[in-house]
Amino acid sequence: MPTLSIIIPVYNVEEHIRKCVDSIVVNKSSAIEIILVDDGSSDKSGAICDQIAETDSRVTVIHKKNGGVSKARNTGLAVTKGKYIGFVDSDDYVTENYVDSLIELLNTESPDIIQFGVERVSTRNAYTICPEKSRLYQNSNNYILKEHYSHGVWSYAFKAELIEKNKIRFPEDIPFSEDQAFIARCFLKSHSIKAINRCLYYYIDRFNSAVNSNKKHERAYCNLLVFNDLLRFHKDNELNATAFSRSILKNLFFDYFLYLKRFNILKKEFIKEDLNVIVNSDYLKTFSRKLHILYATATVYPVEFALYSQAVRKIDRTIRSIKKRVHRLY
Repeated sequence: MPTLSIIIPVYNVEEHIRKCVDSIVVNKSSAIEIILVDDGSSDKSGAICDQIAETDSRVTVIHKKNGGVSKARNTGLAVTKGKYIGFVDSDDYVTENYVDSLIELLNTESPDIIQFGVERVSTRNAYTICPEKSRLYQNSNNYILKEHYSHGVWSYAFKAELIEKNKIRFPEDIPFSEDQAFIARCFLKSHSIKAINRCLYYYIDRFNSAVNSNKKHERAYCNLLVFNDLLRFHKDNELNATAFSRSILKNLFFDYFLYLKRFNILKKEFIKEDLNVIVNSDYLKTFSRKLHILYATATVYPVEFALYSQAVRKIDRTIRSIKKRVHRLY
């Protein structure tokens, strides 16, 4: 049984897929397997995947009808054999220490989730997000107080048992922000999170990527869909509101309004209609009074709430920055 399974969804990335996979297979460890899920590519991506698999027995290729990144990742999850599962996007790549760092850690520890650093490579807004220190958290509440919670599933490695035991999958009906639904579910069910002070992943900012899609309203609206999905997950699993869940849900709600403002599509007429997606508003009231107040206020004063969201986000970032400086001392 491999220690680490790496799932890579592939769709029309003939210019990038070989560099992506090469950055992993350059490490000759037998403790990994790589699952390439060709999601109905119309270019040469599928053929390139087959060529790679012919030269490396650790690589498995699955060809399927196009269904989106969530279905592709879920297809990979159905066949993985590793004790841990990581995700890499096919137009990104990893550092030369990616495999060794994770395998080295997993030879001595067995946390439910591992988070590592990510460098965003961009001509517009390059930055690096990396845990300040390597440390173990016993629950998501302690984690969220000290670490930068990443929205990208490629920032983590997850214990396969955690995923399978709780039947966690990517939501196939949410085209954007689907990572957040999967990651949050894993965190909500986890009992240990290991943050490591190593940057292991290169996220490449491309103008034609899904994140930079011109589907502006849909991009914003999906934050509400994930909000509703996670609220339902809490209800179905009889989970109480925690510091972690309140933080994630609040940020998803704010992000909806911040995207509308950023895209200059902040219009009352469809905001009120969008907010109707939160069908569990009665449950939200009992789940978290503070979140329900935010929801109720936004339905009445949507434009003003967008400005409030922007101000709160700036304050939160300032507070987080101060907290990080303090935590460096401990």
